[in-house]
Amino acid sequence: MGGPPIKNISSKLTSTSSENIESEHDQYRIFNDEPKVQPLALNYDEYVETISKVITHSKPPYTIGIFGTWGTGKSSVMKNVQDKISGKCNFIEFNAWRFEQEENHATIPLLIVIIKKLVDQLEKENSSELVASGIKTPLYEKIVGILRGLAVNFKIGVPGFWEFGAKYDFNNMEIVEGEKKKIQKSTFHDGIDLIEELIPKIKSSELNDNLKLIVFIDDLDRCTPEKAIQVFESIKIFLNIKEIVFVLALSQEIVEMAVDVKYREFEKMFKGKDYLKKIIQLPIMLPTWNNKQMDEFVEYLLKNYHNEEQKKLFLKNKNLIIESVESNPREVIRLLNNFIVVKQIFKDTSMKDVWILAVEALRLRWPEFYNRINEDPDELDKIQELIK
Repeated sequence: MGGPPIKNISSKLTSTSSENIESEHDQYRIFNDEPKVQPLALNYDEYVETISKVITHSKPPYTIGIFGTWGTGKSSVMKNVQDKISGKCNFIEFNAWRFEQEENHATIPLLIVIIKKLVDQLEKENSSELVASGIKTPLYEKIVGILRGLAVNFKIGVPGFWEFGAKYDFNNMEIVEGEKKKIQKSTFHDGIDLIEELIPKIKSSELNDNLKLIVFIDDLDRCTPEKAIQVFESIKIFLNIKEIVFVLALSQEIVEMAVDVKYREFEKMFKGKDYLKKIIQLPIMLPTWNNKQMDEFVEYLLKNYHNEEQKKLFLKNKNLIIESVESNPREVIRLLNNFIVVKQIFKDTSMKDVWILAVEALRLRWPEFYNRINEDPDELDKIQELIK
């Protein structure tokens, strides 16, 4: 979010009407940017329905890519697909950006998250595979040993991992040789072998006898290009496991550019788009939002908005809002949130609300023009004369 309107501009803007007093709760309430279940615009319902049916009726392995620019609804589509298949298929969600600081950014955390899901599912379906008559099975001991070995060998920090390990006496398990206590390290391939051993023990999807697990990977746009490529390198290793489907949400342009930069010495042999084609078998391109759909999105956002005065302002100036956000729904949220904050910062001035909104629109869409006005506030007088 940008800062408040620069003082030079704000001093030029005067109010001609008094403001209604709203409750403090309504004055400071901003719009939430979390992905939504139930798509809001376009024909996303059809996308969700189609992707869900492809997953539940097609034989794995394969990878689906949900392509779109930042803020256009990739995560919402993914959330809705998850909601659609919930209770019918086993799935996990892997947020790649959470592991930016890990030495082995994606490969080992993704490996462990998949193992954790399979073990949890196996315990739910047939716990005797792990503990029979109160006795831990060899499979149980193998799982604990490999998980601990991976943690020690790769120094990972996966959310929920230690709770999972403690549940299975993970922290207490050590291999004893004479009087020496030694931790056995595990390799990545030990983890892959364990997944391949666990997969056949898991119940298939209700709708697909071949499907055992769907892995949703979101927020690749939040990763640095280098880390995003690490995710792809990890997925390539998992593609040989026949019962798993991967669903990725990403910006095609960003990933292709990242690949081109990393493998620039091989640019004559292949490009980023060629790299993606080898990993993603089904690319789903989300459409660009047009003005009518952006108009509907603004209406949706404001439907239950409690600050009636600001609601009227936003609705009256929908065209300004839509023009300044370049068909990006997330930018709508940013612009309105910026207004809400700046409005409170300048609440003791005579600055008109419509001008606060206009200044924030300038800052967002036309920053060079905004800077020009700030450097020479008299330019604002000329503009106001032109629009009288």
